[in-house]
Amino acid sequence: MDYVNLAHSSGATVRIILVRHAEAVNLWDDGVETDFNRHLTPKGQEQAARLAAALGARNVAPGAILTSPFVRAVQTAEPLMRLLPGEQAAPPTSDLLAAGELRKKKLTRAVNGLGHEVVILVGHMPDMAVYTAWLIGSTASGIAFDKGAAALISFEGGASKGDGVLEWLITPEWCSSIS
Repeated sequence: MDYVNLAHSSGATVRIILVRHAEAVNLWDDGVETDFNRHLTPKGQEQAARLAAALGARNVAPGAILTSPFVRAVQTAEPLMRLLPGEQAAPPTSDLLAAGELRKKKLTRAVNGLGHEVVILVGHMPDMAVYTAWLIGSTASGIAFDKGAAALISFEGGASKGDGVLEWLITPEWCSSIS
């Protein structure tokens, strides 16, 4: 895959990069009492930083990033914000990406409504797996993601059910080996 094309493609292609949040502390560790407030571990912070560095080194230039409002997803999205042009505040959150809240059609309409060729979505399992399978028309229940992994789904035209092509799925180990 020529990653440069992600930044400078022509035509009506839409690309969605789906990211599973990086490694987070377990519930009740570090005084965390709710799933919402689970934060990244030091390893998770490194996974998120390496993913951002690996994508940046390949000229991936998203037009938008949306994340689950859960702390671990926001923290995973923060280093990815450097891939956006200009100064950016905190990553925008969407309840459509909150754990267990996946509404595939609504999320797809939201992505298409952003009007960008490349959009990064940061969320949770099993939602990211289910959404990936739905986008590419897989009959499997989902496409497994490691914590801190990312997948690129491409569409000719807008994103829609079953019309996507899985271009790549990268693991945190892959990012570590090249960043």
